[in-house]
Amino acid sequence: MSLLCQSCGMPFSRSGLAHGHESDGSPSADYCALCYDGGVFLQPAMKRTSMQHLVMHSFEREGWPNAAAWAATRHIAFLKRWRGTKTPQT
Repeated sequence: MSLLCQSCGMPFSRSGLAHGHESDGSPSADYCALCYDGGVFLQPAMKRTSMQHLVMHSFEREGWPNAAAWAATRHIAFLKRWRGTKTPQT
Protein backbone atom coordinates (compact mmCIF):
# COMPACT_ATOMS: atom_id res chain seq x y z
CA MET A 1 0.00 0.00 0.00
CA SER A 2 1.09 3.57 -0.64
CA LEU A 3 2.43 5.73 2.18
CA LEU A 4 0.64 8.77 0.72
CA CYS A 5 -2.77 9.14 -0.87
CA GLN A 6 -2.05 9.17 -4.59
CA SER A 7 -4.66 11.90 -5.11
CA CYS A 8 -4.21 14.48 -2.32
CA GLY A 9 -0.74 13.49 -1.11
CA MET A 10 -1.65 13.30 2.54
CA PRO A 11 0.19 10.61 4.53
CA PHE A 12 -1.85 7.64 5.69
CA SER A 13 0.01 7.87 9.01
CA ARG A 14 -1.78 11.18 9.61
CA SER A 15 -4.35 10.81 12.38
CA GLY A 16 -7.71 9.77 11.02
CA LEU A 17 -6.72 9.38 7.36
CA ALA A 18 -8.08 6.02 6.28
CA HIS A 19 -7.77 4.22 2.96
CA GLY A 20 -10.74 4.49 0.62
CA HIS A 21 -12.44 1.39 -0.75
CA GLU A 22 -12.63 -0.31 -4.11
CA SER A 23 -15.99 -1.26 -5.65
CA ASP A 24 -15.71 -4.75 -4.12
CA GLY A 25 -15.29 -3.25 -0.63
CA SER A 26 -11.58 -4.00 -0.32
CA PRO A 27 -9.31 -1.19 0.87
CA SER A 28 -7.74 0.94 -1.85
CA ALA A 29 -3.99 0.54 -1.99
CA ASP A 30 -3.51 4.08 -3.28
CA TYR A 31 -6.28 6.47 -2.27
CA CYS A 32 -7.69 7.86 0.98
CA ALA A 33 -11.33 7.85 2.04
CA LEU A 34 -11.54 11.63 1.54
CA CYS A 35 -10.69 11.26 -2.17
CA TYR A 36 -11.98 7.82 -3.16
CA ASP A 37 -14.74 5.37 -2.22
CA GLY A 38 -16.60 2.56 -3.93
CA GLY A 39 -13.98 2.42 -6.67
CA VAL A 40 -14.49 6.03 -7.79
CA PHE A 41 -13.10 9.46 -6.98
CA LEU A 42 -15.49 11.46 -4.81
CA GLN A 43 -14.75 14.59 -6.86
CA PRO A 44 -14.12 13.16 -10.34
CA ALA A 45 -14.02 16.53 -12.08
CA MET A 46 -11.44 18.01 -9.71
CA LYS A 47 -8.32 19.31 -11.43
CA ARG A 48 -4.81 18.96 -10.04
CA THR A 49 -4.43 22.67 -9.29
CA SER A 50 -7.72 22.64 -7.39
CA MET A 51 -6.45 19.73 -5.29
CA GLN A 52 -3.21 21.62 -4.61
CA HIS A 53 -5.17 24.68 -3.44
CA LEU A 54 -7.47 22.58 -1.26
CA VAL A 55 -4.54 20.86 0.48
CA MET A 56 -2.58 24.12 0.75
CA HIS A 57 -5.49 25.84 2.51
CA SER A 58 -5.84 22.85 4.83
CA PHE A 59 -2.21 23.28 5.87
CA GLU A 60 -2.70 27.02 6.34
CA ARG A 61 -5.70 26.38 8.63
CA GLU A 62 -3.35 24.21 10.71
CA GLY A 63 -1.05 27.22 11.10
CA TRP A 64 1.52 26.56 8.36
CA PRO A 65 3.01 29.69 6.77
CA ASN A 66 1.73 30.27 3.23
CA ALA A 67 5.08 29.57 1.57
CA ALA A 68 5.55 26.30 3.46
CA ALA A 69 2.01 25.16 2.64
CA TRP A 70 2.56 25.97 -1.03
CA ALA A 71 5.86 24.08 -1.12
CA ALA A 72 4.30 21.05 0.57
CA THR A 73 1.76 20.67 -2.24
CA ARG A 74 4.16 20.71 -5.21
CA HIS A 75 4.54 16.89 -5.12
CA ILE A 76 0.84 16.43 -5.91
CA ALA A 77 1.55 16.79 -9.64
CA PHE A 78 3.62 13.59 -9.50
CA LEU A 79 1.03 11.41 -7.75
CA LYS A 80 -0.66 8.51 -9.54
CA ARG A 81 -3.99 10.30 -10.11
CA TRP A 82 -2.39 13.27 -11.85
CA ARG A 83 0.58 11.87 -13.76
CA GLY A 84 0.35 10.18 -17.12
CA THR A 85 -3.12 11.43 -17.94
CA LYS A 86 -4.05 11.88 -21.58
CA THR A 87 -5.81 15.20 -20.94
CA PRO A 88 -4.40 18.12 -18.96
CA GLN A 89 -5.40 17.96 -15.30
CA THR A 90 -4.47 21.48 -14.39
